[in-house]
Amino acid sequence: MARRRRDRSPSSIKLTQPDRSGPSEKTLLDLAQQQGLFDQARQREDALKGVTTKAHDASAEEAESLPPIVDRIMETILWTISLATLHFTLDVLVQNQYAHDISWPKITSRTGQAFLVFGFLMYTLHGHSSNPTILPGLPSRYQAHLRQAIFFLIYARQRSSRPHVGHVPYGPIINQCYLPGRVALTFDDGPSALTPHVLDLLDQYHARATFFVNGDNFARGHIDDPATLWPDIVRRMHSAGHQIGSHTWSHADLSLVDSEERYWQMTRLEKALINILGFYPSYLRPPFASCDWSCQADMAELGYHVLNFDVDTKDYENDSPAAVRTSIDRFASAISGAPASSSYIVLSHDVYGQTTDTLLAFMLEMIDKEGFMAVTVGECLGDPVQNWYRMP
Repeated sequence: MARRRRDRSPSSIKLTQPDRSGPSEKTLLDLAQQQGLFDQARQREDALKGVTTKAHDASAEEAESLPPIVDRIMETILWTISLATLHFTLDVLVQNQYAHDISWPKITSRTGQAFLVFGFLMYTLHGHSSNPTILPGLPSRYQAHLRQAIFFLIYARQRSSRPHVGHVPYGPIINQCYLPGRVALTFDDGPSALTPHVLDLLDQYHARATFFVNGDNFARGHIDDPATLWPDIVRRMHSAGHQIGSHTWSHADLSLVDSEERYWQMTRLEKALINILGFYPSYLRPPFASCDWSCQADMAELGYHVLNFDVDTKDYENDSPAAVRTSIDRFASAISGAPASSSYIVLSHDVYGQTTDTLLAFMLEMIDKEGFMAVTVGECLGDPVQNWYRMP
C-alpha cells in the first residue's frame, strides 16, 4: 500500500531565514560604511568639483581679462581662416571641373586676396561688443540689419568674378555696330566641314569675320575632341585674326532654360575652348537670337556681350541653288547705306553649302565694291581685341 503524504500548513514550516528579518551577517554595504568608503568617495568628488570650478573660474577670468579689441581680432582671424579655406576648396573644385589644368599659383593668389577681403569685412562688419555701432546715430536695433544689408550689397556686387571692361555693355542685346563703314559678317553653328572653305574665301578677300561656335551641335562630336577636325579649325580661325564667340554648348534656347542650365551651357563651352586655345570668349550670339531679360541678367553676371544682328540673310531657309538667290537679295537690299554713315552686323552660317559656295562670295564682293570693310563684331563696336577673350 502506498504511503500517503502528510499535508503541512505553511505556518508549520520553520524558515531558516524569515522573510521580514534582516541578514544575520554583515553585508557589503555595511562593510563599506565601516571602512568609510562612502565618505572617501564624497570627499574625492568634492575635491574634483573644486578643481573644475577653479579651472573654469580661471578660464573665465582669463577670457574677461582680454581687451575687447584683442578678442575682436582673434575672432576675426578665426572666421577669416575658415572662409578663406572654404574659398580655396571651392576654387580647386571649380578649376578641376572647368579648367584644362589646375593653376596652383593662381589659386593661391586668389585665396590670399580672399583672405584680405574676408578679414576686412569680418573686422568692420561682424557684430562684436567692441564694435556695437557701425553707423553712429542709427538706433541699436537697426545696426544688425545694416550689417546684413552691407554684406548683401557687397555679395551682389562681387557675385561675378569677371570684370566688365571697356565701353561695350554686358548683358543687353546689341544689334548694330557702333562705327560706320563696317560690315561684321558672323557665322553661327560651326565649326563644320565647310568652315575651311569659308576661311579660304575670307583670306582671299583679306576680310575678317566672327565665328559663334557650338560645343556639340548636329551630332558632329565635341569641339575639343582631338580625334575631330574642330580643334585645328578653331585654332586656324584665331590665328587668321577672326573673332571667336560663344553660341552655347548645344544650341540651347537661353530664354527657355533656367539659370543653372544657362550657366552649364556657357561654362561647358568655355572649358572646351580653354582646352583648344587657352582662353574663352566674352561675346555671345544667343541661339535663335533668343535671350530674354533673365537670360541677359545671367549673361551680364557671366561677363558676356550679347550680340544679335540687323541683317538676317536667312541662309538657313535657302540652302539650295534656286533658293539661295533669296538670301543674296536680302543682303543686297540691306546693305544700302553709305559707308560714311552706315554699318551692319550680318547673320549667316558656316554649315550650309550654298552659304559657303555662293552667298559668301557675293557678300564679300559687294562689301568691297560698296566701300565697306569686312571686320569682326569687336572691331565694328570699337572694342579692343584684348577685351574679346578672358583667361581662365
